[in-house]
Amino acid sequence: MLEFRLLALSLLQQDPGRGLTRYRLMKMANALYSALLPPYSVGAFYHEMELMQRRGLITIHEGKVYVTDGGIRYLHQELRRPLPHSLAPLWLRVLAIVLLKNDDAREDGLKIIRLFLIKHADRQSFGDKMCSEKELWLKATDKFLAAFVHEFITNL
Repeated sequence: MLEFRLLALSLLQQDPGRGLTRYRLMKMANALYSALLPPYSVGAFYHEMELMQRRGLITIHEGKVYVTDGGIRYLHQELRRPLPHSLAPLWLRVLAIVLLKNDDAREDGLKIIRLFLIKHADRQSFGDKMCSEKELWLKATDKFLAAFVHEFITNL
């Protein structure tokens, strides 16, 4: 699943030279993933790792998984794509963006999330209402994203 792959790559790129054991990566990714969706099984996780290795997104050496430059490019590219419309994949995408080590890529990803929320708000709530309500909502959205990013990074 794409969101699980993005989450795993985001975790790996935190410290690309150190790598993580497959077990540790699975535990970390599932801890985040299972907050919204059923956890990945061991078999599904290892299958995903194999697919990612074949695609050149990761390497596995001496029991540790490392993200490749291609994996980081893939991660940044995928996080710029249109967002899913269901809530669980959307929040997993937010988690993947928050975990990005590259500040510019993280800011780009958060801008995409913000634009998505603005478009969603336009369709759902703000058709003919006053602009001041929309501005308040946008400020609230910005505060929420900033607090979410700060809280999540602080608790890593």
